Amino acid sequence: MPRRLPLLASLVFNADCTQPPTEIPHIITTCQVKTRDSWIASHSLTPYVADVMMVADCRRVCGWLSYMENFTLYLVLFLVSLGAAAFFCSAETAFIGMQKLRLQHLIHTGHRKAKLIQEIVEHPEKFLATVLLGINFFETAVATLGTVMAVALWGENLGAAIATIAITIITLIFAEFIPKSLASRHREKIALNYAVPIKFISVILYPFVWTLNHIGLRFTRLVREEEKPTISEEEFRTAISVGEEEGIWEEEEAEMLHSAFEFADRPVHEVMQPRTEVAWVEQGITLAKFLEVYRHQPFSRFPVYKKTRDNVVGVLSIKDVLMALANDKLKTDSSIDELVRP
Repeated sequence: MPRRLPLLASLVFNADCTQPPTEIPHIITTCQVKTRDSWIASHSLTPYVADVMMVADCRRVCGWLSYMENFTLYLVLFLVSLGAAAFFCSAETAFIGMQKLRLQHLIHTGHRKAKLIQEIVEHPEKFLATVLLGINFFETAVATLGTVMAVALWGENLGAAIATIAITIITLIFAEFIPKSLASRHREKIALNYAVPIKFISVILYPFVWTLNHIGLRFTRLVREEEKPTISEEEFRTAISVGEEEGIWEEEEAEMLHSAFEFADRPVHEVMQPRTEVAWVEQGITLAKFLEVYRHQPFSRFPVYKKTRDNVVGVLSIKDVLMALANDKLKTDSSIDELVRP
């Protein structure tokens, strides 16, 4: 047994990476985990082996205390990284969802931060590169720090499994779902509050942003498509219908807006009359002569010309004529000039 003591001592020291045996008294005095006598009594060891085992135990305890100090630091960095990831995720949703018309209104009302928001959204490639850099960096930091803490608490196998599940859930809830939900409900408020920080961060990250944009443009040129209008006719029609349901438009106003699209889709010959087939009325004729023209060409409106048909001076509506006759304002020998509208 005594011959194996040096080997045992060597194994313990090598396993725990402790100081040489000459520093055993100092280590024992510093840690003071168990007294030498208690080790000898409880484990039936020789004094030398007791000293060796005390060093190993002291090293484990001192290492645990040192780890707890680092654990607090890791936890703080974990929470800070989680908050930063939430910041960039909410910024992405708020700025991209900002309505252009509302933004123009804020600019016209003199809101200073609105101009800064416009500068940011006018360059979506730079903005997306900035927020994606922030999101990926801090979410990676969250995963790394969380894994380190989990492995230290539960070991490599169990800790890695717990970290994978827990960090996925924590990131989805606190860095993705909640920030984006709040940003979608309060786009304007969040965008105005984030305008200055996002601009400042984009300036700091400019070298990285420029590199990402340069690489991205090379790929987008390969799949470039024709630019499409920002809003289609179908989307505008839907907006009109939604506005009518919410009380923004009156029913008559909504019908008028819808009819404008229907009018635009009609062929020209359905709404315009060839010049040779137009029913003309000369200025100064009597009501009797006009009624004779109307009997052969019953249109709702008649262009009124002076001397030549190239000199149109107004329009005569059959409704105005009928109203005048009903109210006895005109006689058959009266001139139509009183009813002509410019």
